[in-house]
Amino acid sequence: MKALRARNWSPLLTGGIVAYFAAVTFSVIADRGVGLRPIEVSSSPLGVANGELVRLLSSGLVVAGKLPLVQIGATALVAVALVRRAGPGAWWGAALSGHIGSAAVAYLVIAVAIAAGTSSAEAVAHHPDFGISAVAFGTIGALAVLTIQRLGRPGHTRGDAWLAGLCLATIAISIPASVSWYGIEHPLAAAFGAAFMLLRGRRRTAAEPVVD
Repeated sequence: MKALRARNWSPLLTGGIVAYFAAVTFSVIADRGVGLRPIEVSSSPLGVANGELVRLLSSGLVVAGKLPLVQIGATALVAVALVRRAGPGAWWGAALSGHIGSAAVAYLVIAVAIAAGTSSAEAVAHHPDFGISAVAFGTIGALAVLTIQRLGRPGHTRGDAWLAGLCLATIAISIPASVSWYGIEHPLAAAFGAAFMLLRGRRRTAAEPVVD
């Protein structure tokens, strides 16, 4: 019965993924002429402190930086890789935990730094924070854990090894490039995505019936 309910959710979750990437693509088009500006859906430590919690979600609907369509395409590719291996629910869990968890921790770090009298943290507290990068890194972190786990089991492929290496290399490269108040969200998102996948695997293992 539980497996049946899980299968019934899969089309809805998959449709939600398609809708998410469609919305992100539209945000790029809107930013270039329809009238939507990323700052209108962005979050910030100060905004969250003032109760703007919805923006923690809406900030993941836009793309920050250059080559937005390339960013969307790359994020979609790793999403497809994770969905094919673990299902759409795994992607939603990794993406949400990576995006929201990394922002929450980064904002807490900024709040502590402000309390300690750090002027640079106070200056950035109201700056808009947005983009799909934390969604991408949450997915990459989950995919890294999943492929590494597969490498320890019979039947793994060379593709699993290459994918695990690529995920780990991407995370490693992001660490020195993330030395900023908001930049730390990237490795944090990967850590949250990885943690989600580990917890998900343990829960599934614990739920499996014991056969004597």
